[in-house]
Amino acid sequence: MRYRFPLLVVLVCSVVACSDRSSPAGPASVTPRASAAEGRRPDDVDQTFVWEEASAICGFPVEVHASGKSKVIALSGDRVTTLSPALVATVTNLATGATRTLSITGAFHITTQANGNTVYVVTGRNLLTDPIAGFVLAVGRFSWTFDAQGSLVQPLSGIGQLTDVCALLR
Repeated sequence: MRYRFPLLVVLVCSVVACSDRSSPAGPASVTPRASAAEGRRPDDVDQTFVWEEASAICGFPVEVHASGKSKVIALSGDRVTTLSPALVATVTNLATGATRTLSITGAFHITTQANGNTVYVVTGRNLLTDPIAGFVLAVGRFSWTFDAQGSLVQPLSGIGQLTDVCALLR
């Protein structure tokens, strides 16, 4: 099964993904710079975009306004961590105007394995899209894996709560 998402290294946040592959995270329109771990403060985030994957899942156009703070940290061993200590997403159903504001203060941990697979692990509160779970607010610890060709080999799974964001916006 091949399932691609745009990058978003912020909503990792909540909505975030940090590689040239996309993930159940989100849009490329919010992409903070990768930084060394030494003491740099989180980047300010204030972005609005239409999330195409979420729109396709929900069946109506979904706009996301992300605001707050996020930081991308490049680590040794083909690893990246994205933190969103103060990130909020206001999601809007553009067809009806219904909105919800969600705290997405989670973290993305991304590791590229020797075989080329990319493993994503999210902890905390993250806004995600997934071909099986849908467009969800994931609270807990979840993971998924893409192979080197960008095909989904392990769909979203984990421990915690998934809230259907499409249903919140109907």
